Amino acid sequence: GTRRPLLIDLVLKENSEIEYLYDYVKRYKTAIYAETFVPSLNNGKGAFVWSTAAALLDDTGSYQGAIESIRDITEIKQTENAMRESEEKYRTIFNAVNDAIIIYSLEKATILDVNNRMCEMYGYSHEEAIKASLSNLSDFKTAHPEQNTLSMLFLAAAKSPQLLECRTKDKHGRQFWAEINASRISIGGCEHLLLTAKDIEENKHIKKQLEDERQRFLTLTEEAPFGIVLIDANGKYIYINAKFKEIFGYGLQDIPNGKTWFKKAYPDAEYRRNVIGIWLNDVEKFSLDPSVRESKQWTFTVTCKDNKQKIISFIVVNLPTREYLMTLEDITEQKRAEEELYGKKTELDIKSTHLEEVNAALKVLLRERENDKNELEEKVLSNIKE
Repeated sequence: GTRRPLLIDLVLKENSEIEYLYDYVKRYKTAIYAETFVPSLNNGKGAFVWSTAAALLDDTGSYQGAIESIRDITEIKQTENAMRESEEKYRTIFNAVNDAIIIYSLEKATILDVNNRMCEMYGYSHEEAIKASLSNLSDFKTAHPEQNTLSMLFLAAAKSPQLLECRTKDKHGRQFWAEINASRISIGGCEHLLLTAKDIEENKHIKKQLEDERQRFLTLTEEAPFGIVLIDANGKYIYINAKFKEIFGYGLQDIPNGKTWFKKAYPDAEYRRNVIGIWLNDVEKFSLDPSVRESKQWTFTVTCKDNKQKIISFIVVNLPTREYLMTLEDITEQKRAEEELYGKKTELDIKSTHLEEVNAALKVLLRERENDKNELEEKVLSNIKE
């Protein structure tokens, strides 16, 4: 909308003010190239144009004039802008991923690109990472000694995606465990290896701690002198220890859940209803008041796998995980000993009562003997006097 010299006018005479109005200006020998956006073109929609102007020289090299061509490059610019936006989106997502990403060219055997997370994880700058080799990032130790890290990665390039855990190292030589996912991809008609790596050093440490805790738990429960059962919120039996099997003869395959246990342990329907009622009452208390962690101690007669009956003491513990831990102890011998002791005590009480009665009778007899003696003495004295 403003008159100004054409690009062709700048061929023989430089004008920095005019050149400033273009988005892009470049000179090469006697030619000049420029790019700009013209709002008035395409019925006011505007257009990006590319202009080229050059001097016309004769055979002697003298200037005879100039020529300029103007091309509408709107579609090209729109494509470039779309590609640029796509590249920006790709780069944003690429760098926002929390896993390290490495794109490796199988043809050139070099690392083509890495994301920011890779640089953070391994301590490299982007330029250093591009120059590094895959062998710089691994000490070739996997979670399974028979596997080789690089061979597994290139197996992914040849066949199918691979997921493996391996020891890897950063720029400073610090070693850590990483979970690497490798797969073959095609970019621009060329085959590449896409590697994603997740730092699982902390996870490994936590898993080891959990495994150690699990082993300690299993050791304690398996060596416990009383039966232990772990029950989930749905009544499924998750774990029973060795003492439980020893007491009842049942394994997890025999009693996978509480319903099966109640039927086998309490074959009498009436007795079973009473036991289930007590169990449900405890569960209701746990749900109404989460602070209640332990049930009362209950004693029931249980039928074992070999049909023998045993007297068992039960306690149910409500765990924070909404699971239940049931501990039980065989008190059959104790109960029998108590009954035997009670019987002996009753017998002893009867004998003691009888002994007291005999003792009282003896006291009466002794008193009578004493009276007879005194009476005899008085008669003797009386006779002597007479």
